[in-house]
Amino acid sequence: MQGLESSKYKNTLDCAIQIWKREGAKAFYKGTVPRLGRVCLDVGITFMIYDSFMDLFNKVWT
Repeated sequence: MQGLESSKYKNTLDCAIQIWKREGAKAFYKGTVPRLGRVCLDVGITFMIYDSFMDLFNKVWT
C-alpha cells in the first residue's frame, strides 16, 4: 500500500538522502547478493539451453 506513507518523502532525492542518513551507504545494496545469485543461475541456465538447442539444430540442418 504505497498511499499509506506517501508523505514520508518529498521526492526521489529526499528519499535517497534520508536513507543515506538513517541507514548509511550499505542500505542501497540490500538484497544484492541474493539477486546476483539468481541472475548467475538464470544466465547459466539460458546459455546451457541455448548451447543445447544450437547443437541440436546443427545436427538437423547439416
